Amino acid sequence: MAKQPTLHDVARSSGVSIATVSRVLANSGYPVSEDSRRRVLKAARALRYTPNAIGKNLKKQDSREIGVLLPNLTNPYYAQLLQAIHDTADRFAYSIVLCSAGRDARKEMQELEMLISKRVSGLLLASINPDMTAAMRAIDMGYPLVTIEQSTSLACMHVGFDFRRAGAMLVEHLASCGHTRIGFLGAPLDRPSRVQMLQGFRDGMQQAGLDLQEEAILLSESESEGAEVYEIENGRRCAARLLRLSSRPTACVCLNDMTAFGAMGFLQQEGLHIPGDISLVGCDNVPYSVLSSPPLTTIDQHAYQMGTLAVERLIGCIAKSDLSPCSVMLTPELIVRGSSCRPKESPCISVH
Repeated sequence: MAKQPTLHDVARSSGVSIATVSRVLANSGYPVSEDSRRRVLKAARALRYTPNAIGKNLKKQDSREIGVLLPNLTNPYYAQLLQAIHDTADRFAYSIVLCSAGRDARKEMQELEMLISKRVSGLLLASINPDMTAAMRAIDMGYPLVTIEQSTSLACMHVGFDFRRAGAMLVEHLASCGHTRIGFLGAPLDRPSRVQMLQGFRDGMQQAGLDLQEEAILLSESESEGAEVYEIENGRRCAARLLRLSSRPTACVCLNDMTAFGAMGFLQQEGLHIPGDISLVGCDNVPYSVLSSPPLTTIDQHAYQMGTLAVERLIGCIAKSDLSPCSVMLTPELIVRGSSCRPKESPCISVH
C-alpha cells in the first residue's frame, strides 16, 4: 500500500517551508508569493496530496477527549486558563488530557507527540517551542488544533492576547503619574509573548517621550521548573540587580504578576516602600493580585475568557471538520490598584 503523502513531502517537492505549504493549502489568507503558491499547488496535485485523510477516521472514532498542553503549571495564570478549559469542555461533555512542558521546549514536543498517539479528539496548544514540526504533523494528520496565548506560524485557529499593547499601556499609566525613569523586569526572550511585551514597553517609552535606560531592562538568562515558583524567584533576582543600578528607576513594569510579587517582596525586605519608593506593575491579573500588600496594579489578560473561546472554537472544528484558520485577539484592560502612584515630589501629568 502506497504511503500517504504528507505536508513534508509537498514542502520538499515545492522547495518551500512546511509553514508555507500549510498556509497555502489551508487558504489562510496569510501573505504568500504567487510563485510559491503555484509551486505548492502543483506539487500537491502531482503527489495527490489529500489533507485530513486520517482526520476523518479520527472524527468517526471521537474519543471526546481534548489534549491540552501548557508551558507550566506553577504560574496561577495557567490555573485560571485551565479552569476555563475544563469548565467549557465539561459543558460539551468532553474531558481533558493535561500535559505540561515544564518550561522546556524539548519536553513540549515529546508531550505533543504523546497526545497525538493517544488519538484525542482535538488539541489546545500554548507553545513555547519555535520548532513546529510536531504541531505540523498533527495538522497534517487531521487533528483539529487551536493555539492559545502564544502566537505561532501555524495556519490554524488562534486565540491570543495583545501583549505589545499591554506593555505600552503599563508605561502610559506610570508616565501619567509622573514617572520618567521606568525599568522592566522580565525573563528570557524565548517566546513571542515576552518579546511582544518588551516591544510594547519600548513603544510606550517612545510615545511618552521618555529616555530608555537599557541597563534598567533586567532579564534573566535561563529558567527551569522546580519546587520553587520560577517567576517569584526571578522577580527577587531582578529586584536585587535593580538596587545595584547607579540611577535607579522610580517605577518598573514586570513581565507578569508573579514576577512583580517576587520583586515586591524583595524590595520590601530591603526596606523600600511600595509604591512610595518605587512603583511596581504587573500583567495577568491573577487572583492573588488583590491580596498582595499593596494590591498590585496590573493588566487583565482575560485568562478565563481565552480558555472558554479556545475550547468553543475547538469543539466547532471537531463537530464541523472546519479547520479554516482564524484569530481572536483579546484586548488588555488596565486595573489600577495600590502598587503604583506618582514618584516622590512629582506632580501627576497627562500623557497623550
